[in-house]
Parts: sequence; C-alpha cells; structure tokens
Amino acid sequence: MADTKDYTVAIEGFMLGDFRKKGSTIALNERQAREFVREGRIIGKAAKALVKADDVKPADSKPKG
Repeated sequence: MADTKDYTVAIEGFMLGDFRKKGSTIALNERQAREFVREGRIIGKAAKALVKADDVKPADSKPKG
C-alpha cells in the first residue's frame, strides 16, 4: 500500500465512493490526491507540493494577438 497523507476537503462531494463534507480530512496517496488537487477539491500543505511549476500559469499571462 502506498504512503498516504491527510488532506482537507475544500469542496464537499463524493470522493472515492464516500460523501465528504467541506473541512473534513481524507487520507490519500499521491496519485489519488493529484487529480483532486487539480480540481480544487482538496487543500493542505501536502496538496501544494503536488502542484508543479509548469502546471501554474502566471495571472498576468495574456494571449498575444
């Protein structure tokens, strides 16, 4: 079994077959957490580490043209 870390639920809803309320905690491995981080459904110190620099675009980047 992969190592798990605790994350805080930011958007309530079903995660891995169970309904999770906002503010509750959920234990996920890195692979499980990665998708929920991209969707904005979980937060926490461990979640911030999953976001890569190339996944984040600067707010001031605008399309040229």
